[in-house]
Amino acid sequence: MGLSRKTDPKTSHDAGNSIEVTEREFEVLKTMRQRRRALTTVEISEFSGIPLWTVSPRMKPLEKKGLVQRAGTKRNEISNRNMTTWKIL
Repeated sequence: MGLSRKTDPKTSHDAGNSIEVTEREFEVLKTMRQRRRALTTVEISEFSGIPLWTVSPRMKPLEKKGLVQRAGTKRNEISNRNMTTWKIL
């Protein structure tokens, strides 16, 4: 699955096509790209419709592939816990 935008140069397309991602990882990245801001896994789940227990285990592999990185923390209003925010690279 292509990870580059139509407007990206050829080198970005070549690099994006060389990285293997699963269908679910691709959907997580797509949601993050559409929102254009750092998101928690709860927010990614809510915006994409993908269950939280499916989103959360995708983040570390995406981080290892160099596609996302930790952006900080955000207080979850429901659980009153700090949650990691992730941004797309």
